[in-house]
Amino acid sequence: MIINKSNCEIVNSSAIYLHDDLFLNLNYNKDKKTIVVSAKKFENGESYEILFSNVIGVFLTGCDFWGKCSDTAFVDIFSNTDNQYLIPKLVEFDEKDTYNSRLNYENFIEIGFQFFSGDELIIACEQMEIESL
Repeated sequence: MIINKSNCEIVNSSAIYLHDDLFLNLNYNKDKKTIVVSAKKFENGESYEILFSNVIGVFLTGCDFWGKCSDTAFVDIFSNTDNQYLIPKLVEFDEKDTYNSRLNYENFIEIGFQFFSGDELIIACEQMEIESL
């Protein structure tokens, strides 16, 4: 299923529920501007992947603030700037940089993963594609 700005509210609904799933791996391809996250369902141990396309920003902590654990506590999608972390920073940088080609940031979403360890992963991208669960 493809998730973008037009249907992002589906994440954490009964159709796409990622809460408590186990985070396994992250692979970033700079040339293609993609990230693939490998995960495993909490309920049945079934593995799946999420492809993030046209990635424009990533924020990640890996400090195990509350102890070592790779289970996902929360997954949120931020489609407006009121709740976004990365995209407003990119817009601010873009406005200061006269050599940079301007992006239309209105088409991008942020996906935030918070782990039981206290760590976070935030990805700003145009869309994500998740395998059928």
